[in-house]
Amino acid sequence: MLSSLLPNRNRKVCPYCAEPHDFSKKAECPTTNQIIPKAFIANYDTIRPLWLHAVGFPDHGKTVYFSVLIELLENLPEVWEGFSWRYLNQHTLSTVQNNRERLLLKHEMPDKTVVTFPVPALVQLNQLRLWKPRCMVIHDTGGESYENMDIAPESAGFIRRARTSFFIVSLPDLVDSPTRSIADLFDVYEAAMEEHNAPLANRNLVVVFTKADEITNFGSNFQDLKDYIQQDDWWERIKQKRMLSLEERRQYNHKLAYISDRLYEFTLQNVNKGKGFIGKALNDELTGRPKISNLKFAIVSALGHAPNKQTKKLEYDIHPCRIQDPLLWALLLEPSPS
Repeated sequence: MLSSLLPNRNRKVCPYCAEPHDFSKKAECPTTNQIIPKAFIANYDTIRPLWLHAVGFPDHGKTVYFSVLIELLENLPEVWEGFSWRYLNQHTLSTVQNNRERLLLKHEMPDKTVVTFPVPALVQLNQLRLWKPRCMVIHDTGGESYENMDIAPESAGFIRRARTSFFIVSLPDLVDSPTRSIADLFDVYEAAMEEHNAPLANRNLVVVFTKADEITNFGSNFQDLKDYIQQDDWWERIKQKRMLSLEERRQYNHKLAYISDRLYEFTLQNVNKGKGFIGKALNDELTGRPKISNLKFAIVSALGHAPNKQTKKLEYDIHPCRIQDPLLWALLLEPSPS
């Protein structure tokens, strides 16, 4: 009788269906029939999952962002002493190899994400120094899923599990498609959470403004944001094999907070429906308390330049800028439990 009341230590949250199951007898998801990697189960208590979910409209750069982030992580040992990574399933390795070929060799964009619930990518991050090791569980659903509030139940379940969601927003594309807004995106996100009885409290939103190299409305008031993008030297340091010291990494994290505050102001002043979005995210009209625990902002350029409009191909090699910032925010906002 007493044993039935005690927590089952064998129950672990499945990376494929985002629900807890007992894998002690069979390492297989009972919902999707996917085989759970042995390393994920064996290291679950010491290398905790970091659930990363991307929310965004079609063609706003979700898949490109994650593809280039992985490329950065593969090269990070050149500047981050001791760091290493490990892919835990064949799907992740195959996706990385395919994107690497398309982006680096063929100068083509990665394949668009399917609308239906995809297999998450599983990437273990080791020797982070400032944080404990983590296993990224990356869920990237096709942007068509966020065109309306009828999100697939499987996808919404993953949103519920992820404490940190990336709002991937391309400001140049919002200008070209004025019928969409960042406030609309939050309404879709909130509807999915309500549908699955998942409160917004204790959740983090990191708004990631993508395609920063194409943003033209910084103006004189936000020249520092333009400078911040252009002054990122991580990719150059990787090429030159110049290590980042532990103190430089700590200072970088402090800079993130300043840039987030500046992007908050930029959103209020320069982003269509930006003030409405912030109001929706931070103010619960019923309780008067913030809906979201943490609202942070980052700005990135995954490619460094826009693809050719006719051929859709890159004319130069990629040069990522600030691609690491959203991941660093996730690590800062969601430290691994002891």
